[in-house]
Amino acid sequence: MLKSAILLALVVGANDPGGWSRAKWGMTESQLLEAGIATRLKHPDRLKDGTPLNIGVESVAIGQVNFKAGFAIDPETGLRAVYLEPVSRDDFNEAVFGVVEELLVEKYGKPWNRDSVDQWSFPTTKITLRLHSVPAIHFQWLSLVYERRDPGVVSPI
Repeated sequence: MLKSAILLALVVGANDPGGWSRAKWGMTESQLLEAGIATRLKHPDRLKDGTPLNIGVESVAIGQVNFKAGFAIDPETGLRAVYLEPVSRDDFNEAVFGVVEELLVEKYGKPWNRDSVDQWSFPTTKITLRLHSVPAIHFQWLSLVYERRDPGVVSPI
């Protein structure tokens, strides 16, 4: 039993991205800018908790779709999350969700899934792919979030 748990931890840890692309958890805003990983966003955004998304990537291809990435930086602990969404509202749909889901499954394996939410959990990273739908007003929103998490806690959605 212990050998199985250790093997599972090694397999799960081996795929842990430790951030998003070349942006790693804990990097400061200046480190991300100086390394050319991020730039100042033309249209910065804010999270619900007020955290600014001032830096990021204006356009990055995921499959055949261009996404915008916003980086959430904690003043004390550095990069804590990366929020991605399609640049074009026309790409907020089930087809794009399916393509992104397929790419993530190829890279990280099968996710936990509930409704239109997929989640991959690793020792330092949680990845959430979500398709928000409000059928009554014909509204859909697609988001992909990479978040730093506390090591050793692997739980479903």
